[in-house]
Amino acid sequence: MPRAFLAVLLDDALKGSLRVVQDSVKQRLAAHLDRSVRVQWVRPEALHVTLKFLGAIEDGQVELIKERIRPAVQEVHAMAVVLTHLGVFPDVRAPRVLWVGCRSSSEVAALADLANAVDRALTSLGFEPDGRPFQPHLTLARIKDGARSFGQALLRSGLLDRDAPIGTCQVGHLHLMQSDLRPSGPVYSPLWSLALRPNETPP
Repeated sequence: MPRAFLAVLLDDALKGSLRVVQDSVKQRLAAHLDRSVRVQWVRPEALHVTLKFLGAIEDGQVELIKERIRPAVQEVHAMAVVLTHLGVFPDVRAPRVLWVGCRSSSEVAALADLANAVDRALTSLGFEPDGRPFQPHLTLARIKDGARSFGQALLRSGLLDRDAPIGTCQVGHLHLMQSDLRPSGPVYSPLWSLALRPNETPP
């Protein structure tokens, strides 16, 4: 019974850019962190944008999920999302997640529309709709211990103060991913993918 989620995967160029961002953040924070802080950095090859977490699913649901989602997203156009800044969940006073996101309201809205279409399509299969507004992001790190100290270090470093060009996430496919939990961290593998509608190229 695999644990599954629906996601947008990243191309190699963006993974490389995010590796540079992670290294830069580590260097900027090094002078401000004490030994009580324990951070788990997400491997660049595992980075993705989660659209919906499904939890444990039956093997027989894999293709059924695809059949429900295909008509729901067939009119959704591929898009590009520009990543511009760092953020945290739940807040900087005691952050648990450090992430990268975008500020363009139109791009956020387009991704939210995609996530909401997926959400609606799966309610008939018994998957509960998400109760919180969708906020697209890429998780760079999870703070396991010393969240308050990590938040203070972020504030002192100035990393949250301004935007900077990070990279562009090309959203052209939707993937159902399987998550295998291992001591070294989760390992993700695709179960299927659906292409979004290509953007029309002007003549």
